[in-house]
Amino acid sequence: MSASNIDRSEQTPTTTDSHFFFIPESITTNDGPLFQVTRRWTGKRLQRPVRFKKLNTKTTDSSLSPSVFVMPDSKIVSQTAPEPVGLYPHARRVGNLLFLSGIGPRKKGTSEIPGVELDPEGNVIRHDIESQCRSVFDNVKTVVEGAGSSWGQIVDVTVFLTHMKQDFAIYNRIYAEYFADNQPCRTTVEIKSLPTPIAIELKCIATIGQEPVEHA
Repeated sequence: MSASNIDRSEQTPTTTDSHFFFIPESITTNDGPLFQVTRRWTGKRLQRPVRFKKLNTKTTDSSLSPSVFVMPDSKIVSQTAPEPVGLYPHARRVGNLLFLSGIGPRKKGTSEIPGVELDPEGNVIRHDIESQCRSVFDNVKTVVEGAGSSWGQIVDVTVFLTHMKQDFAIYNRIYAEYFADNQPCRTTVEIKSLPTPIAIELKCIATIGQEPVEHA
């Protein structure tokens, strides 16, 4: 595809949230507009495409391979969610799927964990699972929405609890509040511990670029 195929005449940044801009480009062929690519502008440089919108699915232009419609694999690092505790992004987008790393209830920029009281050695004296549940759900929402998806597009949730017998009932009630409308697949697992002194962590998959369709 030559440079002449890219229409840059309408590259007006459009704000989707307070952290970056999206800039659309219409890519055309001999049959007219084919699809729209949206790139993310960070204020310093234009990043790889993060969104595609098909405009013409009946092109006969032989210069385009089928792979042109494949969404790029992109790392997503949120500026508003708690920092990862290792070398990994908050999420990765592959095609129309968004894969989140494990997300906990910790507050951004601090080691504070809602509802947790520690002794001088850093051992947990007590924890409030309700506070942690609400905080972790809010953190997941921050990452999902910042990546361009939505809470309603979460399709699979794996939940790790460190005290299943003690915390499940409260966690299950709060989970039902947050997922009353959207009901993704869910797996809840008890584990001995997590890397930080938290009692819950979520691992989620969401769709992106299209709203899910419910089937009767």
